[in-house]
Amino acid sequence: MVARDTDNVETFPLGNANSTWITTPRSNRLFIFDYADTKTDDSDDRRWDSKEELFTRVGKGGNVDLMSFSHADEDHIQGASEVFYLLHAKKYQDVDRVKMKVMCVPAHFILESNRTMSTEGRILQTEARHRLKEGKNIIVLSEPDALNDWIEENADDPDSSKSCIVTAGTLLPVSTMDEDGAEVFVHSPFSYQHDDGDRQDRNDESSVFHITMDDGYGEKSKVLLTADVSYEVIADMVKATEKHGNIDRLEADYIVVPHHGSYHSLMDEKDGEVDEDVDRLYKKYANEGVTIVVSSRTEDESADDDQPPHAEAIKYYREVAKDRSGEAIITMEHPTKNNPKPVQIGKSRKRLGSSSYPSPSSGASGVGGGGAVSSLFPRRRESPGFG
Repeated sequence: MVARDTDNVETFPLGNANSTWITTPRSNRLFIFDYADTKTDDSDDRRWDSKEELFTRVGKGGNVDLMSFSHADEDHIQGASEVFYLLHAKKYQDVDRVKMKVMCVPAHFILESNRTMSTEGRILQTEARHRLKEGKNIIVLSEPDALNDWIEENADDPDSSKSCIVTAGTLLPVSTMDEDGAEVFVHSPFSYQHDDGDRQDRNDESSVFHITMDDGYGEKSKVLLTADVSYEVIADMVKATEKHGNIDRLEADYIVVPHHGSYHSLMDEKDGEVDEDVDRLYKKYANEGVTIVVSSRTEDESADDDQPPHAEAIKYYREVAKDRSGEAIITMEHPTKNNPKPVQIGKSRKRLGSSSYPSPSSGASGVGGGGAVSSLFPRRRESPGFG
């Protein structure tokens, strides 16, 4: 394969689906946040080929350092069982499959009844449960009572399995700033959400991350990935983060907004007022020159139904971006509707021109050079938890 210089952050045009890939600036390790292979064989399908991109980047039989599934909705996991090497069953272990050195899921992913899941969801839940039972190669986010009960009933070594739990307000033990130039901070889910039966919800218990990257030459980038959470979760996240003095974990140069541009991630009702805590996240903490990414189909495609992106949300994000001298981008419209490409930023936080971005089929390779760290770092709780 011919190596190409990948950008540090890339969000792919997949329609109403999510996948953001981060390459750590100092170690060239690959962290994938959600995976969805939505492209069909239809010649008119303009969505990105996730499967081909994965094999191009790491090679068949290669490795991904972190594979995080924010929740079990199909548009965040589609096709994963067809490309990743799964430890729980030999039929998912042929040599071409890509290995997940670390799999990361929220507690709800473990605890949800498989009767409410898609076939893909059930396969990945079985994999996550298998890894948690063995107490290795997995991180589970939040620590509701039900998760500890499940571990006590199912784990080979409950203490080892519990060591795989990471709570909100702490760092994922997968990278360090010194070695990788990247820290992954967990904003949510909160443990109390699942303990409170009225707040159990797949979308609202999905994973929200803040990633800080430093290339070692004075350039920093801050990325906020918000999965499918509602405005209530965003509001709780902002208030809790401010309370604990972690406001630097709200600042962002690149934001992938929730739920494909749904109004419900901003406000309770269409045409309502944006929640004041959510408004503060964008208007106070979005950095100058911010790139706001709506991972969705085109705005025109949503005109005749109630699915996102919603016009109210798109208008708001554009106003915020304009006020910060930045840009709000719909993935299936970037740079054009007829030829969408990944939205990217590099070390200098400048969104690089994507018109020259090679398609996966061009034979270009991804993560060039740089050895990957092969095992989890010891579990750390580096800032006060509030999960």
